[in-house]
Amino acid sequence: MNWLEQTHWLEKRQGWLVRDASHNRRWTITPPGADDFVCLTLTHWTADGVAVDTAVAHCMSVAEAQIFAAALDNAGHPAGTKMDELLSGKGFREAPSFSRDVERQVMDSIRCYLPNVHRDMHFERRWFGSDNLSVFITTSRLSVFPFYCLTMRDDGMAQPDTILVEPRLSRMAQSDYYGQNAATRDPVIPTFTVACLAILSKRLELNGSYAAPLEDGQQYGLIDQFAAGYRWPEPEPEPEPLMLGMAM
Repeated sequence: MNWLEQTHWLEKRQGWLVRDASHNRRWTITPPGADDFVCLTLTHWTADGVAVDTAVAHCMSVAEAQIFAAALDNAGHPAGTKMDELLSGKGFREAPSFSRDVERQVMDSIRCYLPNVHRDMHFERRWFGSDNLSVFITTSRLSVFPFYCLTMRDDGMAQPDTILVEPRLSRMAQSDYYGQNAATRDPVIPTFTVACLAILSKRLELNGSYAAPLEDGQQYGLIDQFAAGYRWPEPEPEPEPLMLGMAM
């Protein structure tokens, strides 16, 4: 899928945007609702021709939803990528102790934006803050929200930002279309995290604030990068363990 196809969104109805994706799928972006979020949804067709919709993420603008769609189509989803390494490489630090009462309040506020999501929540989450504490990101493999971003407004209040709803996406292979194999499901959390960090950086560069969402026209540089294929860094080899009696 070339760069032009990555930017070619068609208006479907009442502000809804659609774009064909790889593997017999289609992206849909709904216009902002009362909560100011736009919803990024992926539709894939089963071998029987049934359309299956997956709500992927809630984003702060249509421009940012388009970036996430380009990243998830092209950046790949490497297994074993460590979230703490991705975040620490961008200046985030993990909070070693986070009050459960505060965590409950924050997560309850998130549910206000996603009322149809199952309410059960585990507390085995990891919280990361930027050096200037203007951005907080929480991740979890157990919770219904595997990735969630908070940004701080100028008045010092935290506002909900990017939310990843579905950490695994069905990717229909060519043989799946003819019913020969089951659909595979790709983990998307590392790719989604990379795209979110790139968006935050671009917000600061273009709009002067992490809390100021990208507007229409500001997304194309990042779409171009992800459409070309994200180059994941090569993992460093594990050091050989030191053994007693070995020559140094």
